[in-house]
Amino acid sequence: MPLPLSAYLEEKLKTEHPQILQWMIDGREDWLENGLIRPEIVTQATADYFETQDLFGQWIQENCDTGMNKKSTASSALYADWKSYAERAGENPGSEIKFSENMGKRGFMKRKTKTANKYDEIELKPRQIDERLPYRDD
Repeated sequence: MPLPLSAYLEEKLKTEHPQILQWMIDGREDWLENGLIRPEIVTQATADYFETQDLFGQWIQENCDTGMNKKSTASSALYADWKSYAERAGENPGSEIKFSENMGKRGFMKRKTKTANKYDEIELKPRQIDERLPYRDD
């Protein structure tokens, strides 16, 4: 339960008006010179939050092996696996064009071969039935 406000609060603050005004001016000057400086703990907490919300990144981590020694994989196979993963998580997987954009943002470049469009340095992990499937928690 909040504490009751003092009946004399307004009077108390009137005596501090000059200091409050100076504090506001100093704060504005600091903001103009330095911008909004976020504490490291806030920056890290924000990054952690967005990482946990990155379903596409989770799919890559859980269902794919990546690196220079990995084979190339057909875009259609990767998209089909992503689509299945997203749908099991209750999310809209988006179009194949959006999938390509997401892959590009993560540094995977698509190339055309005689038989298919492929992504280099990424392959699907072998998977057992129902292994690493996302779940709905609703």
